[in-house]
Amino acid sequence: MKQGESSMKSGLEKCWKKLWKLEVPRNVKNFLWKACQGVLPTRLNLYKKQAVDSPIYMVCKKEAELEVHVLWRCVAANDIWNDAASLVQKWNVNEMDFLEFWIRCTETLNEVTLSWVAVMLRKIWLRRNNFLFEGRMIERKRLVLGTNELMEEYKTAQARKQEGQQGGTSTNNTRKWETPSEGYIKANWDAALHEDVKEMGIGVIVWDCEGEVLVSLLAKRSFNSKPVLAECLALYRAMVLCHELSLCNVIFEGDAQSVVKAVKSKEENWLWFGQVVDDIKELLKRRQDWKVAWVPREENGVAHQLAKFGFNYSNEIVMIEESPEFISGNVLFNKLYN
Repeated sequence: MKQGESSMKSGLEKCWKKLWKLEVPRNVKNFLWKACQGVLPTRLNLYKKQAVDSPIYMVCKKEAELEVHVLWRCVAANDIWNDAASLVQKWNVNEMDFLEFWIRCTETLNEVTLSWVAVMLRKIWLRRNNFLFEGRMIERKRLVLGTNELMEEYKTAQARKQEGQQGGTSTNNTRKWETPSEGYIKANWDAALHEDVKEMGIGVIVWDCEGEVLVSLLAKRSFNSKPVLAECLALYRAMVLCHELSLCNVIFEGDAQSVVKAVKSKEENWLWFGQVVDDIKELLKRRQDWKVAWVPREENGVAHQLAKFGFNYSNEIVMIEESPEFISGNVLFNKLYN
């Protein structure tokens, strides 16, 4: 083996070791691995597969959408890396691909800074997604603040987990949300009411067996009826969402016991909100790999938070592989305790 090849192999081994040991959420590590492998759904990759008609990055409209361009080289990313609160002030741009860039990061940055950069890189990618799919460009300050908050919340959740392990219990004997079994997905759903203004909020969060968020939804609807109907509508929206995403082996968890009981009942339906229940049952008939389950409120807290926060938005918000920053602490807590 030539000396250059040996050096490259050594650099890659160190790169992967540092990547998987980072003190960051697993979805950040998975994102970086995909970026290093060049398999993110960039427009260049989609163009090669003839899925789009141009490889140009739609934010700057100047260069092909390479991973390293979106996350580091593009002028649209400069405002973030040059922010006064950034832990990394952008160096000269010489890297031709993202793997080369990430190897340089692992060789020059300490662990704390490297972890911060890792979280920020994923935030920049999600910012790109928001712009492409929703027409919204998240402000620089909000992005930097969100990265700092996520790092602090992750440290806090890790510390709480360690304290619980040392004390012999992770939750002080209180109930906690549990990840689904391998091969299954959980979709937690809930509704909240503002009866004075005749509105309801809907919250849905979908998790995989490792506690990673696959999709989250929050919405506001005009509503002037009883809570049980609001819960039915929230469950139905969760099911439609999972159907739209072609998700299999889904367990729909909610804390509305009367709704879960009605949906699971095999008796003839004479309930006043029976039409929505029948619609839900029809979906379940077509999806034999789906089921509905009841959980106590304390195990459905994240969905409840989303439902309450839905009142703040005029339009429905759907976030793929992401959740709003205001629930990130609870999301991390759920993941780390499973």
